[in-house]
Amino acid sequence: MTFHAADLSEFAPEPGRWDLVIMMYLHLPWDRLRPILYRAAEALAPGGTFFLAGHDLANFEKGHGGPKSPAVLYTAEDVAAALGDQIEIGLARQVERVVRLPDGERTALDCILRGRRRPPAPVESLGGGLPRDPAGL
Repeated sequence: MTFHAADLSEFAPEPGRWDLVIMMYLHLPWDRLRPILYRAAEALAPGGTFFLAGHDLANFEKGHGGPKSPAVLYTAEDVAAALGDQIEIGLARQVERVVRLPDGERTALDCILRGRRRPPAPVESLGGGLPRDPAGL
C-alpha cells in the first residue's frame, strides 16, 4: 500500500495507476477543486474506486461545524458533475453525522460519493485497414 501526502493543487498522480483514491473533507473554491477532482479520477485504473466525503453545502445553513463559507462547500451532485463521465457513480448523497459536544449533540450534514473508473472506450475500427494517403504515395 502506498500513501501520498502532497499539495493537491500541484500534485499530478500518474494516470491509470491507482486502485483507490480517497478524498476526505477537501474544501477549496470550485476553480481550484475541479482540476483536483479531474486528476484524481484520471489517476484511477479502470475499475478503480473513487470515494469522497465532505461537508455538504446544506451544512452551512442547517448543520453544525464545517467551513464558514458556502463558496468552498459542495453537494454530491456537484462532485458527480465535476467528475464527468470518467466515473460511474454508485452512490452520491447527503448524510447526517452526529457531532458530540460537551453541551450535547449536534447534526452535521455531509455529502458522500462512491464510484468506479469506467474502462476506456473501445477504439473504433478503421474499416478495413489504414486510411489511404491522399497524395497517392
